[in-house]
Amino acid sequence: MYSILILDKNDKVASMYKDWLVEIKRDAHILHFTDGADAYEYAINNKVNLFIVSDDGAMDMSGYNFADQIRASNVHEMTSIVFISPSADKKHLVYEELKCYHYFTEPVNKSDFRGVFSKLFKHQAKIDKKDYIKLYNNNTTTKIALDKVVCVEIDNKDIILYSKEAILMKVSAYHYPLEELEALLGTGFVRIHQSVIVNKEYIHCVDYTNRLVHVIRSKRSAAGQVSFKLGITYVRKVKEQWG
Repeated sequence: MYSILILDKNDKVASMYKDWLVEIKRDAHILHFTDGADAYEYAINNKVNLFIVSDDGAMDMSGYNFADQIRASNVHEMTSIVFISPSADKKHLVYEELKCYHYFTEPVNKSDFRGVFSKLFKHQAKIDKKDYIKLYNNNTTTKIALDKVVCVEIDNKDIILYSKEAILMKVSAYHYPLEELEALLGTGFVRIHQSVIVNKEYIHCVDYTNRLVHVIRSKRSAAGQVSFKLGITYVRKVKEQWG
């Protein structure tokens, strides 16, 4: 289920946005909050694919502060945010600091709204359907099938992509910071530690008590599975994206 969270103090306006969204994406699960603290608590503990954040103008930073909190969390550091404001004075700040997808100035035109969100949903669908990535290393570009990648780890100055039985590829951590590789891999992968990303399809189970993620056998294990430490700051993200 594609989940959209709207933060807007105006119930009537938020209801209008809901109606427009349903016309574009009928299966969307849309939630409306008027309070930033309540919206943040929900977002951190539940799956949200898209945020629509409104503020009340130049003197009200509540919308910006909420979006800033969301971006600071490991759970939603890359989730799309659409910002809506009565004025354009925060536009540069929002794009630079919050990496928002789009900035609307009120009143929002329905045609413009539909155009932006139609493109956003199509773009997200392409990301979700991505079946390979291309990585450059040692003057060579290699095509890597994502369903073959079990996990990705940092090892000193290298980032290593593992399959079930072997090392698929090594790339320089300098050229591919793990944050950048996480974005390239897409929604089929979840970061579980500062130095580890795992293909969600290969996760066998997650032990939240001992903070361990058990993944099916890799080259480093002959026992059927390998266990990775679950970083404490990534627990909520794993719960949201895997269960």
